[in-house]
Amino acid sequence: FAYLNNLAVLMLGRNNIEGTLPIEIGNMAELRVLGLNNNEFFGTIPGFRVQKLEVLHLDGNALSGEIPEIASLAMRELRLDVNTLSGSLTSRLGSLEALEIMRLEYNRLVGTVPEEFGKLKQIEELNIEGNQLLGSVPSELCKLRAQRVFDFQAVCYGGNTALECACCDECK
Repeated sequence: FAYLNNLAVLMLGRNNIEGTLPIEIGNMAELRVLGLNNNEFFGTIPGFRVQKLEVLHLDGNALSGEIPEIASLAMRELRLDVNTLSGSLTSRLGSLEALEIMRLEYNRLVGTVPEEFGKLKQIEELNIEGNQLLGSVPSELCKLRAQRVFDFQAVCYGGNTALECACCDECK
């Protein structure tokens, strides 16, 4: 990956690729789309310092650790669902204001939904169900949802979850 600095799109989903994600993948200067979903990657996700990255699909693997740093303000789609990610939802995800889709369901995320998620003005789909989140969904996010129709799913009770959500489409 160190020699692929001009690569803009890499889509290798559903190929049964095994192994860890190389650190270099997060430094590919021209990378706009990375789709490595539904493979057999494991280990942690490297930080993405790429400013042009718009689409990141790493869903359906066995990735662990915390949600990495993502520097690209151009990010439109972030799919990290169906892994074993842990830690909390970080407030820096709220700075990805171009984000249209954020799917983080079915991981092992804990803590609260950050107030900064109310800054996601372009969001069309947000799914955080199947985690162990607590507290209330921020009122700014619910206000945003009232202004724009978008799909918002969270598990609000049962199991280890105690998340209150007045504006979720589905609250299991």
